[in-house]
Amino acid sequence: MIILLIELNTSPVVLCSLIHSFCVPILLFGSESVIWPQKLLKSIEYAYSLAFMKIFKTFDENVVKCCQNALGYLPLKMLLDVRKLNFLSNLANMREQPMFEILLIHDQELLGICAKYFVVFCKEANWKRLLLQHFADSVESV
Repeated sequence: MIILLIELNTSPVVLCSLIHSFCVPILLFGSESVIWPQKLLKSIEYAYSLAFMKIFKTFDENVVKCCQNALGYLPLKMLLDVRKLNFLSNLANMREQPMFEILLIHDQELLGICAKYFVVFCKEANWKRLLLQHFADSVESV
């Protein structure tokens, strides 16, 4: 269906919205609960990036990043990090389970994600907004 829409020269905004609404949830189902092998991550990231490259008719990664930023979409790695941070925030909000608090403090993946974006883990944070801002700053610096 999406290939047919691309052939009909549908608006890139509509195509990105369709991909984000229908394809990304399927592509990333359960992704927040696993640690991704690097090879699999690159494969899924390639599929995600290729969709944007076809929509914007370019193979230049910087052009794709600028378009994603302008439309408010994150690259796949950042999208995975948002999902992981939201998942861990929900775990941290399980107040009747203090064991989760202890696990979160020592979670190396969580600490790595927070260090990568220079953020402090907070249960009530709007992770998507924070990472969108980080992404916009990184695109502007290119």
